[in-house]
This record gives sequence, structure tokens and C-alpha cells, in this order.
Amino acid sequence: MKAVDGALHEVAQNAKAAGAEAVLAHREAPGRWAAFTGYAGGSLPTRTIEAAEAETLLARLAAGKVALSWKATATSPYVYSLAFPETGEIKGSRTHRVRDRDLGQVETTYNSMGVAADFIDMPRGPGPRPPGTTE
Repeated sequence: MKAVDGALHEVAQNAKAAGAEAVLAHREAPGRWAAFTGYAGGSLPTRTIEAAEAETLLARLAAGKVALSWKATATSPYVYSLAFPETGEIKGSRTHRVRDRDLGQVETTYNSMGVAADFIDMPRGPGPRPPGTTE
């Protein structure tokens, strides 16, 4: 299945149904790209590679069986969501200096009612509200 727009959610679902353990995707366009597998993550680990890497891998696959593995380590166990609202036209560059001690912190625990589930955390901070909305 071809995912021309970078959305690999359906590709990952189909691969899992077919017994795959992961998805390795490429596209013909040059350069790096990031695939989207859904806000809560995909059904399988997914990795994208550049066209040149894919060409080499496909040649090796044509010659026989290839074993692949990868691992990743997060550079931080924390997720930061920062916003710097501006009013009016921005006419120059901005530099914002942020210190951990000046940021808010949220500690949460997610549970489901006896069924495994994915969760999406979409925090919202203070700022202008659209007309007609309330908290």
C-alpha cells in the first residue's frame, strides 16, 4: 500500500494484520521526512528512511533475506509544550529564553475501564478565546 501523503496509520494497521512487527517506509522524493501514524501513535513501530537508503535496502532484499533492527532513546523523559502568543504583525525575529523553574507542571495518570486504550493529552493554556466559547 502506498502512502503518498506521509500518513502511515492505515499502512501500519494492515501490516500488523499481516503479521509484521514494524513498518519501514520510504518515498521516492529526496530528503528526510516524518510519517504520521496518528495522535496516539501507530499500531506498530514505524520508521522512515530516505530514498537512497531505501534503494540500497531494496537491492539487498532482492538478493535474499535481510535482518533489520533499530532502537531509540528519548533525549528527555519530559514533553514540553510552549507557546508565545503574539498580537499583530511580527516584523522581526524573536528569541525566548525559558527556564524549567518558570514553567508549569502537570502530573497525570490515565486509566481505562478494563480495556486497553490510547490517550491523547492536549493541554490548553491561557490566551485569547474564540468568540462565544467558555472554559
